[in-house]
Amino acid sequence: MPPKVGEKEIMEPQKSEELLKILKELEKNTSRISNPEREKFLQQAAEWENHNDIATIRQAGISKEQNEKDPLQKHALLSSAYMEKKGDGKYKVDFRGNNLAEYKVGAGDIFPPNIGTISVNGTIAVRTINPKTGRIGYYNKHDLEQYKTYDYVPIFSGDTVEVIEAKPYEDTVVQRRQLQENIALYQERGGTAVEVQEMDKKDVKNATKNRLKNLREEVEPMETNEAMRKLVETARTYLDYNKGKMFHEKFYSKEAKYKGGRLGCAITTTWIAREAGLINFTDPSVMNTKGKFNERGWGSQKYIPGKERPGQIITWKRKSGGNHIGIIVGPNQVIHNVFDQKTQRARPKLTAIKGYGPETRTITLWTPPGKESQKHTTYENPEIPVEPGQPHHTMTKNLDQIRRDHELNAETIKILPQQKKLLRYCVEQYSQHRLKYEQVSRATGIPPELIFAIHFRESGIRFDRYLHNGDPLGKPTTHVPKGIYFPKGAWTEAAIHALNSMKLQQRLGLSSNTRDMGKILTYAELYNGLGYRRRANMPSPYVYAGTNMYKGGLYVADGKFNPNAYDKRVGIAAIVMALNNPSLVA
Repeated sequence: MPPKVGEKEIMEPQKSEELLKILKELEKNTSRISNPEREKFLQQAAEWENHNDIATIRQAGISKEQNEKDPLQKHALLSSAYMEKKGDGKYKVDFRGNNLAEYKVGAGDIFPPNIGTISVNGTIAVRTINPKTGRIGYYNKHDLEQYKTYDYVPIFSGDTVEVIEAKPYEDTVVQRRQLQENIALYQERGGTAVEVQEMDKKDVKNATKNRLKNLREEVEPMETNEAMRKLVETARTYLDYNKGKMFHEKFYSKEAKYKGGRLGCAITTTWIAREAGLINFTDPSVMNTKGKFNERGWGSQKYIPGKERPGQIITWKRKSGGNHIGIIVGPNQVIHNVFDQKTQRARPKLTAIKGYGPETRTITLWTPPGKESQKHTTYENPEIPVEPGQPHHTMTKNLDQIRRDHELNAETIKILPQQKKLLRYCVEQYSQHRLKYEQVSRATGIPPELIFAIHFRESGIRFDRYLHNGDPLGKPTTHVPKGIYFPKGAWTEAAIHALNSMKLQQRLGLSSNTRDMGKILTYAELYNGLGYRRRANMPSPYVYAGTNMYKGGLYVADGKFNPNAYDKRVGIAAIVMALNNPSLVA
């Protein structure tokens, strides 16, 4: 396989002497982790997985003090545990069966800050920070430069990662780079620190604190829907109860006989939300409550100080595993309760949003559905009413909700008459090349009918093209995903690579024999991307063109949407339906 091209810095087949020297230093740093240390970490990581402790795994259990003393320690431990050296600057990823690490630990956690550019299975990625999520990691270089979009490049077991660009990482440099990363969010939120290099940690902390204070003062009038206003009104009524007596009589004696007469935060919050008519359950567990919010269509977003809205519910996650929950009732105001209060004197209290102790790692805001769907939030399986033949569609990134949308669509989907001739041709071509698709299916766990449909959409059933994006084999891909290389005649190998790179088979429960249209269409939409759902607020023609679910609108190029364009091709849904039941197009 020739050197991956598409970026100037990797055109040379041999790495520069300077980079090789840095890589040897990196290897030397990693080798100082002994086998007993590595095994102890892996054992601890397995325990952290059981407690869903993402932050600790990412930090490799290194304390703040240890990290300040030796900034490379956590990176050395993570790389030693989860990566195997395969050559000069090349590593193979192996998360040792730890599912939490598999889906939550990235190259940005494993590599030290001086590693600027890497290649993940041929995709070039640069180290930076997403200003919206705050996640430091490696992002698709092409998308970042061309479209200014932050397309995070994940790593999974079996992936090959190659270091493309790095800087010397003497302690002073690394500490300085880490300092820059610590204040990156401050800069992205509008900070005006010019002399970043000279700022010490105390300056950074004070500057960030002042900036966040200004954000709170500048907050615009907060938009709320009817459900949110009802939640605030209900929550505030309990603040007036005398020493919590009425709260205890009305609430605890009936609902919260839990943990030996002590009042928990989750059951307090869920009981108030139920009183407001937004949910139909109470639960003493914060984690269970968050899961039920997801199921009922509550939106979730990262907490940004000063951007909270009354009527949102806020959840905290601690490094030690503790959770907390409360109700936002105003700028920097939350009504909540603490677990260790005696029931006899416990009642919700109003405080500032200040986290949940010094170990706070994740703070999330949850927004209830608006008035239009409020009446459905009290049912176990809420459904938004849709006229027959109209697509179910929600603006969400939640995998379960996306699959639910497709499951509901599958119940009323119909193929348009004008597409039947083309679909008969698809049935004939699938029959002719069926063995090829079944071979790929056995290697990936993707139904062969779905593989054919993707092949049709990406390249018109051409076997000299990448299944990834329709680019010609024998050259590195120039469209997203950019920089993939397979030689001519390697369609099968390239197709297996494209389908396995999604890493969705297990999460969706897909297999070669799957006929569940909800799962199949969910995979298809994610394969093409969520641009139609997230940006155009419409069902994807990649999935639904040629059926009654598609009404128009099309991305005519990467990142360019035309609401008046119409996709005249057939989508995945129509093709898979025709292959599974040829009588539909007879």
